[in-house]
Amino acid sequence: MTQNLKLEEMHIIRSKKRKFNLILCSLTTSVVLIISGIILILMRTFIHNKAMGKLHTLEPGEFTYDLFKKTPFDIYFDIYMFNWTNPEDFHDSTKKPVFKEVGPFRFQEIIEKTNITFHENNTISYNRTRRWYFKAEQSISDLDAPITTINPVAVSGAYTLRDQSFFMRKGFSVSLNSIMGRIDVTKSVGEMLFFGYDDVLINVAKTIPFVSKNLPPMDKFGWFYTRNNSNTFDGRFNMGIDDLTFGQLKNWNFAAHTPYYDGKCSEITGSAGDFFPKPLTKGNLNIFNVEMCRTIVMDYDGESSRKFMRGYQYTLGDHFLDNGTLIPENQCYCTGECVPYGMMNISLCRYGSPGFVSLPHFYKADPYYLNLVKGLEPSDRHNFYMILEPNTGIPLEIAARLQVNLMVRSVPGISLLSNINDIFFPMLWFEQVFKIPYSFAFGLFILLWIKEICIVVGTCMAMTGILVIYYIIYRICTTNICGKRRNKDLFIKELVPLNQEKDDAIPKILGYMKLVCNNIIL
Repeated sequence: MTQNLKLEEMHIIRSKKRKFNLILCSLTTSVVLIISGIILILMRTFIHNKAMGKLHTLEPGEFTYDLFKKTPFDIYFDIYMFNWTNPEDFHDSTKKPVFKEVGPFRFQEIIEKTNITFHENNTISYNRTRRWYFKAEQSISDLDAPITTINPVAVSGAYTLRDQSFFMRKGFSVSLNSIMGRIDVTKSVGEMLFFGYDDVLINVAKTIPFVSKNLPPMDKFGWFYTRNNSNTFDGRFNMGIDDLTFGQLKNWNFAAHTPYYDGKCSEITGSAGDFFPKPLTKGNLNIFNVEMCRTIVMDYDGESSRKFMRGYQYTLGDHFLDNGTLIPENQCYCTGECVPYGMMNISLCRYGSPGFVSLPHFYKADPYYLNLVKGLEPSDRHNFYMILEPNTGIPLEIAARLQVNLMVRSVPGISLLSNINDIFFPMLWFEQVFKIPYSFAFGLFILLWIKEICIVVGTCMAMTGILVIYYIIYRICTTNICGKRRNKDLFIKELVPLNQEKDDAIPKILGYMKLVCNNIIL
């Protein structure tokens, strides 16, 4: 009997110890929650600035560096070809060239930075390798589809010789007639783009001294021939990585100016294309483009929302499309061939060929261009725009679209190009549409609202701690949790007078605390 009493007594003691430990643990946890919540609220600005700093820190092992080194998500490059349907009417001045758009031909593009070098002046140098993989299942047809267009090699040769002597032009004309006999060419899409095709005129041009020095280092013609998987085609970049110049191009091919334009137009400025200045302003946005060897100036076009985030939208407008009429400082981009609004001369950047860039289907361009051809239908579908989150400079959506054109002019002495109307011949256009993936958008959303999140989470933590403490005290004072039951109504009744007389508040609070302590002890 005595032994049973002792066992029961030990059980009661152990039970009280467990309850006491539970109370102590709960109180400790509550205090930690309250303190942590307060600290989280007070440290919200520091946490925000630290996260922003990590986002704009380009060091090996950092998240941003991995994004910079290689594209972490799928990016597609769509190409549309223009098929010339009436080449037999080329010398008939009463008929316009008719074109039919063929596409898209979709390629997955992977961009990787190589030969990365960090410098002590807070810059980084690198090469850029692009790889394209054809996606037949997402394309209109395979790369064997035939395309008829004007012969780019012949047009470029005639353009180069336009100011040479009559005998030089006549000799080229004889060679052109004997080799080709016509100005159009029909090749497969694959040959036109990446594979390249043999052209006898390239070999002939290499024998002419003043022509060969401007020829590209290739044995075939193709718009993207030798570019796929090339580590050198895009050149060598040098970009700033400190707080003030993060993402801004300092040098390209070891120079701060390009040799293709004069004056201010030769300056290498703006984003290198991976990062953009932060915070953004509601003004012009500069991006250096290696395809045109120049800085593209995009105009601010208002605010736009994507995935519940506000962004600044920039489009190609007057500062890019004008040749000096509206924006006088743009005149140096003409390089001697100032044309109506909407067409950019890139001939010097493209080895002297008469290359001109516009928006697809001559969108936004002077009606002059559209009146020279048939089959093109410009619309908002052909706009070039970017939507960037203003606090971080991170792209929310990009739709990059450009069209490649050849200027075809009558050249006296070259029979295949004499007595014709001047025309800007549309060759192809491409687009690259990017929308920030939901996984990255969620992380960016958290980053942008991290201060508010700290306040909400900190408040919830502190309130949870306070409520737990209140509940523990309430349970202690109204139940037999510590071995003695009190009458709940009596307990509440004892608390009521605390709110009746303000003058006696302090002694009554002390009495309440004593009441709580007595319950714990008992």
